[in-house]
Amino acid sequence: MSFIKTRCPACQLKLVMPKASGHVRCPKCDHRFTVNGAAPILMSRPVSPPQASVSGGAAATPLAAAPVATAAPLAEPAMPEPTPAPKSSVFRRVLGVVLGAAVFLAVGIGLLMFCLRNSQPRETAEEPVIDVPFGAAGPQSSSSPAGPTASSLQVVLAAAKTQLKPPIAPVKAGPLPGAVKPIALPPRPGVDQAKIDRAIDRGAAYLAKTAPTTGRLGYPALTGLTLLHCGRTADDPIVQSLARVVRQRAPSETLTYDLSLSIMFLDRLGDPKDWPLIQAIALQLIAGQGSMGGWNYTCAKLSPERGKQLLTALQSRQSANVPVRPTGRLYMASGDPNDLPAFQHRPGETLPFKPHGHEDNSNTQFAVLALWAAQKHGIPAEHCLGLVEARFRASQANDGSWSYTWTSPLNRVRPDSMTCAGLIGLAVGRGNVAIANLKDGDPAIENALRFVSRKIGAKGLPPRPRGKLVQADSSSDLYYLWTLERAAVVFDLQTIGGKDWYAWGAPIIVAHQGADGSWNESPSLIADTCFALLFLKRANVAQDLTVRLQHLAISKHIGERSGDLDRQPRPDADPFGRRSSLTASQREAAGYSRGRGD
Repeated sequence: MSFIKTRCPACQLKLVMPKASGHVRCPKCDHRFTVNGAAPILMSRPVSPPQASVSGGAAATPLAAAPVATAAPLAEPAMPEPTPAPKSSVFRRVLGVVLGAAVFLAVGIGLLMFCLRNSQPRETAEEPVIDVPFGAAGPQSSSSPAGPTASSLQVVLAAAKTQLKPPIAPVKAGPLPGAVKPIALPPRPGVDQAKIDRAIDRGAAYLAKTAPTTGRLGYPALTGLTLLHCGRTADDPIVQSLARVVRQRAPSETLTYDLSLSIMFLDRLGDPKDWPLIQAIALQLIAGQGSMGGWNYTCAKLSPERGKQLLTALQSRQSANVPVRPTGRLYMASGDPNDLPAFQHRPGETLPFKPHGHEDNSNTQFAVLALWAAQKHGIPAEHCLGLVEARFRASQANDGSWSYTWTSPLNRVRPDSMTCAGLIGLAVGRGNVAIANLKDGDPAIENALRFVSRKIGAKGLPPRPRGKLVQADSSSDLYYLWTLERAAVVFDLQTIGGKDWYAWGAPIIVAHQGADGSWNESPSLIADTCFALLFLKRANVAQDLTVRLQHLAISKHIGERSGDLDRQPRPDADPFGRRSSLTASQREAAGYSRGRGD
């Protein structure tokens, strides 16, 4: 097809169209005009000026363009000019670019935050280990049952013996007012003590037969502690084998549950050779205390040099009124001991909520009981235990309960077992004050006991292979029952809210004992069996704390004392002295576990 080129007479737009004559409409200004046919101009050939052509020596007529409406020559290629884009189209393009850049920037920031979040230690909103110290889902320690090599253990223990020598003077806030009588277990209405004793014997036989020496360190420590409370002696071969495991593996342990139970077991065992190891573990626990007075699942290991520095800092603040150092920094294993959270809190002040990591009341109650026992072995723990008391006083709910963590919705996460843990926290705080200040009551303790009394008396469920016993708000009912027992014996209570807690719980526990003598209510038969036996034995892992709290006023309708203790003060008695006139139970209550020489 042939084409011609022309211009619009109105807007001078250059046009290219097929060779023809007729009316044409301008695509730009919509003007109509007439065009006559002209010589063809091919789209594939550029427009060039006329050239002379020679043919047979004669001049040829050049190829001329047909006359058009305008006489102006066309120099550009024969294509129509594009029309300018409207302003609205430009605005849409700019807006699209801006929106695209914003989306790209938002995606980039989101990816950066995701990467930074995953690079930090992940915290769990729920209980990773539940509030039973040895659940199947709990954090695992080293899988090697043998622990560290013998040579490395010798170095650690040798350094501990030389650098962490216990002081001669006692480190308690004050001497105990008097020794304690050997505690007898009086008969109680509705309790078949002979049946309970048979259950205890069968359970202890099961533990002796299956005494664990591998797995988490807390298992052999808890088993040894339970066997000692069930009547096994310190020189029993099974107890000694468990003690060897604890002594070998404890210097490299980091789990809070396992460290705490190791101290309680070794303290109950009563071998003076374990003092340096007890001190080293206790200092590790003190270094692991959080800024809100609680403990996480792990405590970093301390070198002997750092342990010595920490012990010196604790001893320097033992009696002197050292000003509070509000550094606001967290204490690290390699940091300044003066940055300890316990040194940044002024006794009597309300502890503010300062979240920095996971702290829960289940780990905390075990660490608290261990540090209370460590005071008998030269560890000044008054500041740490005072911070614990401040934690529980600041986080108690209006109904007297506590939850699993400070930030958990109150009365929703394990309040039955965690309220008993809170009572232990308040007990150690009151146990380190002057006796004169215990004459008055404590509303926080009474409110907590009132809350605890609600569950006591609930009907037990029928025995079954595995499951809840009393439907307590706790991950394990046997764990809850042991926390209840510990709180009750620490305050020397036979009844709580007018209810006999032992007469209620003991028959339920006995009814759920297995044919082999064990209990199986959670993933761990060993832990369940130990919890059940400690409840049935009414074991007191802090008997000297009970002696100190005998002067604490508690309303009789809230908690009735059992009357097993001698509350008459004896000014001439020095329970911390190694006097041969004291019985084994009296020395234990005064701060010396059985097996320790006079």
